[in-house]
Amino acid sequence: MAPVAGPGQRSAAEVVEQLKRRLVGYFEAAEVASEKPRRVFDLAKYLVHARHELAHATQAFRNADDPQRERVMQQTEIAYFTYPERFSKISGRSDLLKEWTKLLLEATEKVVAEDEKRGAYVAASEDEKRDREGSPVAAASRAALDRWR
Repeated sequence: MAPVAGPGQRSAAEVVEQLKRRLVGYFEAAEVASEKPRRVFDLAKYLVHARHELAHATQAFRNADDPQRERVMQQTEIAYFTYPERFSKISGRSDLLKEWTKLLLEATEKVVAEDEKRGAYVAASEDEKRDREGSPVAAASRAALDRWR
């Protein structure tokens, strides 16, 4: 038989219900508190994992001139607007920081690769031009053109 509460006293069911609500509140608070360090830990793990890429990107960005920095920022914006779903499932500041870091790394790598390709193309073009100018066929063609003028 359940004890009956007297005047001004709570019943055992009311006390149990209040304790349940408090426990649920404590568990929810503990869950929220435990998520933040986990997310920060995930961000720290990512930054440690990507430290070499970050160092390379930082060095490239530091040595870049203003137009090159502007290209990195434009590439970052293009990636952001091209793939907005990357940011649709972000659940906190550390996840947001992680995604923006990824975008900046990818953009920096792309701009550096484009610059390297451009440099290789210019060098190959100059080599080809020197080869053409030094070839006997090119010299004969220029001489014939000069005679024709």
